[in-house]
Amino acid sequence: LPPGSRLTVRRKGTRFTVSGPGLKKTTLSARVEDLERDHEVVPLTPHTEAVHKITRQLTWPWDRHPLVIGSYQQGPFRSSVAIWVEAGGGSPVRTLGELRERLDKWSGDPPDPAAWLSVQKAADAEARRLVKEMEALADRRYAGGLAAQRAAARERLLRELARYLACWGQGVDDLNGLFYTAMKKGGPAALRLLQAYELLGGYPEWPDELRTEIQAWLTSITENHRQARLLGKELDAALQDPRWKARV
Repeated sequence: LPPGSRLTVRRKGTRFTVSGPGLKKTTLSARVEDLERDHEVVPLTPHTEAVHKITRQLTWPWDRHPLVIGSYQQGPFRSSVAIWVEAGGGSPVRTLGELRERLDKWSGDPPDPAAWLSVQKAADAEARRLVKEMEALADRRYAGGLAAQRAAARERLLRELARYLACWGQGVDDLNGLFYTAMKKGGPAALRLLQAYELLGGYPEWPDELRTEIQAWLTSITENHRQARLLGKELDAALQDPRWKARV
C-alpha cells in the first residue's frame, strides 16, 4: 500500500468486505447468487465504481511499471496498444506470451519517468492512429456499398429502358435515336424518359451483349406483352428503385 494508507479486507465465503480511510465499507462478490440474495452486495467487476475507488486506494501516485497501455476511442471504434518500456524506448507487447517473457526478465525497478512518459505518449498516438485507420476503412467500405447499390440500380434501369424502347417496334440498332424521339413526343412517356435520361447522366452506351439479350427477349414475347410493356410499369419501377437514393 502507499505510505499512510490502510485498507482492511475481510472474507466470508465468496464475499469480500473492504473498508479503509475515505472509503465506504463495501461488500463485493463475483457470484450471481450472492448478488441476487443481497442487493447491497456490489458486483466484483472491473467496471464497478466501488472497485475503481478501491484500486485508487492501492495505487501510488508515483507508481510506474514498465507496461504502458495507450487507448483511444471514437464513436464505435476503440483501440488499445501495449508497450513495454525499456532502455532506448519501448517495444510492443502483442501476446500474453510476450508479456510473460518480459515480466520474467524484469528486475522490479520502475522505469525512468521521462522514458515512461515518452512511451505513454507514443502508445496513445498509436492507438489514435489505429482508430483513425479503422474509421477510414469503414468509410471506404460504406462508400463502396453505396456505389454498388447505385450501380445495380443503373443496370436495372438500363435493361428496363432498353426493353421499353425495343417495344416501340423499331429494333435495338438505334436505341438512343428511339430514346431521343420518344422524349420529344411529350406526355407521361416523355416525362419518365426524361427522368431516366437524368439518372443515367445522358444518353447511355448500350453494350452489345445487352442489345443481343433484348433482341432475343423481344422475339420471345407476345404482341399483348409488348403492348403492356409500353405502359411503362416496369420502367417506372426501375426509376423508383430505392437504391438510387444512396449517396456516395
